[in-house]
Amino acid sequence: EMMFCVPPDSLDRAGFMSEFGGIYEHSDWVAEAILDEGVGPADRFVPHFAGRMAAIVDAAGKDRQLALLRAHPELAGKLAVAGGLTAESTAEQAGAGLDRCTADEFARFTALNDRYGAQFGHPF
Repeated sequence: EMMFCVPPDSLDRAGFMSEFGGIYEHSDWVAEAILDEGVGPADRFVPHFAGRMAAIVDAAGKDRQLALLRAHPELAGKLAVAGGLTAESTAEQAGAGLDRCTADEFARFTALNDRYGAQFGHPF
């Protein structure tokens, strides 16, 4: 089973938040909830830890879940064009080739992002 290189239960609060606070982008409350519940040896295993994080989001209620979704940047959106993404989102979008879009492709993504956001109330 996959384990973290640095065990979560070995970190102080600041170290834990530095390492895991950004897993859900701009939603560090998920990592804070794990800290509040307590971190133990079982959290050294990635699947267990990921399951705990998912359960916190699942139990958070619709409003908080929507806020989490809305905090995530659009694919190839305005923040990407302006260089305003976090390092994680930049790498994520580059991995999908979105950093190599032409101006026309970015315009198309913008139109699709706007339509999706208007229909569902959060970024794709």
